[in-house]
Amino acid sequence: MTTPARPDLLPLDEAVARVLAEVTRRATERVALLDAGGRVLAADLTATSDLPADAASLMDGYAVRASTVQPGAPLRVAFTVAAGRAPPRGIEAGECARIFTGGLIPAGADAVVRQEEVDRKADDVTFRSAPAAGDHVRAVASDARRGDRLVESGAILDAGALALAATVGVAELFVVQRPCVAILATGDELRSPGEGLDPGTIYESNTFGLATQTISAGGAPVVLGRVKDDADSIATRLASTTADICVTSGGASVGDYDFAAAVLDRLGGQRVFWQVAIRPGRPILFGVLPRNSRPPILFFALPGNPGASALTFDLLVRPAIRAMMGAREARRPRVQARLEKAMRKPAGLAALVRGTLVARDAVLWFRAAPLQGSMSIASLSGLAAVAIVAADATALEAGAMVDVEPWLAVGPA
Repeated sequence: MTTPARPDLLPLDEAVARVLAEVTRRATERVALLDAGGRVLAADLTATSDLPADAASLMDGYAVRASTVQPGAPLRVAFTVAAGRAPPRGIEAGECARIFTGGLIPAGADAVVRQEEVDRKADDVTFRSAPAAGDHVRAVASDARRGDRLVESGAILDAGALALAATVGVAELFVVQRPCVAILATGDELRSPGEGLDPGTIYESNTFGLATQTISAGGAPVVLGRVKDDADSIATRLASTTADICVTSGGASVGDYDFAAAVLDRLGGQRVFWQVAIRPGRPILFGVLPRNSRPPILFFALPGNPGASALTFDLLVRPAIRAMMGAREARRPRVQARLEKAMRKPAGLAALVRGTLVARDAVLWFRAAPLQGSMSIASLSGLAAVAIVAADATALEAGAMVDVEPWLAVGPA
């Protein structure tokens, strides 16, 4: 069963597109390898030499010329080659060399026979079978040739990329600077953890969640604390920030104590959109704050309810952070999965359903979490996936296909 989406609200994909249209990529900087993990590479990483530059043994054993080995016929062990030491000379007719993993293959040898496959008496070794040329040898340039592009600009620097950089002797990399994200919680009812609670007050939790989401996205969080529901106080706290992105939680709706729009106006900002056709998270405000000779600050006023705050951050703020840091793909990839159970939803709003992806019989299934309320904090712990159920759908049977954005790996069935 379907019903038309609400024309007065901005569709989610269009909202993301409008956010990304306002993004300016940050400048580049040179950082040490240990500081480059998770960053975006700003210039191609190329091989400065063949990788590896020398042939080396993949096993502990004996380096031989394969064509001269006869099973049962002895060869004399001429010398030993350990990792990190050059062979003293090449092997000659009737010889082999004891070699250890990582040791350079001596001239005249083209294979390594594992130590488990030989019989040794004193300095003589006999072989149980004849090897083939190339056995257990890591060949020159088997990973890459000099000048090959190892990692492309725009790639996220993961463990493998950093290991490649180290392997070719690169100590520093050009990366895009991390976006700075200022986070401000608003609400008269909020108290900091560790303080006492009065009737009607609650502990403020969004700051901790949003800061962690910022780090996960690649940004650098700056926590501005919390302020009361007062437009002057909020504007004053934000006015001095030098962040690239400002995120407030709470005050984004249209109630008497919701001041996000007024704050944006007071700071001289420009509204890009207000309210998106999603549930939870509909009352999200996005705008830009101009700065002299610098790209404008991106301003997001997120809902105060923790579930809605976390989901809207991931769907709208996270892509802005990723694009600002130069990532080729700003949004999370989406996959299609089947609903494990039937569901119903309100008309006209895309549903953001928290849950888990499971694989069963080579099919991906989406298992919705039991708690889905926008106030639910327990549903955010270990959150693995979010299904985005189309705005025009109201009733879906079990087995229906839905779009899903994985946050974590696919779980067990």
